[in-house]
Amino acid sequence: MLIDFHIAIERYGFKVDNVLHVGAYTAAEIDFYKPYGARHIHWVEANRDLCRRLRTRLEPSLNKVTCAVVSDRDGDTVKFNITNNTQSSSILELGEHKDLFPTIHYVDSETRTTSTIDTIMQDTNLDGRVDFLSIDIQGAELLALRGATNTLKKTDALLLEVNQSEVYEGCALVQEIDEYLLTYGIERVETGLYKDHPWGDALYIRT
Repeated sequence: MLIDFHIAIERYGFKVDNVLHVGAYTAAEIDFYKPYGARHIHWVEANRDLCRRLRTRLEPSLNKVTCAVVSDRDGDTVKFNITNNTQSSSILELGEHKDLFPTIHYVDSETRTTSTIDTIMQDTNLDGRVDFLSIDIQGAELLALRGATNTLKKTDALLLEVNQSEVYEGCALVQEIDEYLLTYGIERVETGLYKDHPWGDALYIRT
């Protein structure tokens, strides 16, 4: 997380009672959510092996895990590319990422069917709303948001991975995400880039 979570909560006062986290990876962020009173966390992860590990490790009374490849439409057939570090896996091809991280490359792929956030939310442990939505799915964040039209109406704060150039081929740039979320009354208030790279995290708050 490239934005200080503790300072952000103090500054903007958002809650994390109900958290939807898309792109769970190892669910390390649970160490941020629990101290601030998270009551329900719904993790979504595309990598099947990581999903199995999360279901074994995470306490079911607090956490729910869904294994899904998230995009803007349900039922599309896509190629899910898997990297040697698993963390950079994506439905998009590597763009500038190949130069930024030359040791990371695709080693496998799977044919998968996509799901939208709105559909995933039909079977959730959350209390009818999302206080905090985190999306980190390697360049496909805007696609995920476009499939969350109902969810965004009841979401107050978001943390997204954003790109200033095509780190992944065809990925949305941060300005496109800004424009989309403004239609929901949600505005970018903080940005934290990784070193001098054209990618990082952005915090969005309902204004």
